[in-house]
Amino acid sequence: MPLSFINMLSGRIKEIARSFMHRFIHQNHLTRFDESFEYEYLFESAVDSIHCNDYVDLEREQLHTLLQSYFDGEISDFMNKVYDNEPLDVAKVLNEYQPTSLLEAKLMECFREGLPFISENNIMTYEYNPDMDNLPEDYPPVTLDRMVRYLYALDDFVTNELEYMNNQYLQETYPLQPVSYAIFCPGSKLFVPGDYPERFSEWFLKMVNITKEITGNE
Repeated sequence: MPLSFINMLSGRIKEIARSFMHRFIHQNHLTRFDESFEYEYLFESAVDSIHCNDYVDLEREQLHTLLQSYFDGEISDFMNKVYDNEPLDVAKVLNEYQPTSLLEAKLMECFREGLPFISENNIMTYEYNPDMDNLPEDYPPVTLDRMVRYLYALDDFVTNELEYMNNQYLQETYPLQPVSYAIFCPGSKLFVPGDYPERFSEWFLKMVNITKEITGNE
């Protein structure tokens, strides 16, 4: 889930978007970006890339600026603000705010559809490993918190490196998936699992597509 679309907004809708994403991150127990599994290695690799011969001086300077922004610059400050700031009452402000464009209206509608995902359950509780008795020692499965996460952008160097690293890892192992389940107790309807993961996945994809519209990333 990219967060950079928030910086393309302004005024009240920007505050709403930042608050919604804050609640989405915490409700679903998404790993803080700078505490992610790959963070340290990713930046070590990126620093090495700055010195490789594949880049001209201008590209090398742009990459250095981007990494600095992620480490302790504007991107870092922005990501921390989304994660840490006390948010608005999202459900209330969504009812009060009047969109000023068709794109704002689409975004607000997506937020309304996403209200269950910032208030009920969390996707990490649905993690399922079908082969718990035969876990590989060298390459354990890729956990759900590495498969469902938030990023700054969809198309910058850091995200591309992260995708490359995960794809390499997945060649040696397998990812854990969110799976619906049913809790059995007296009075339960047997074999009727909840559908939270399916609803989550459908909404998640819709939300990502709207961020692409806002940022111009098709």
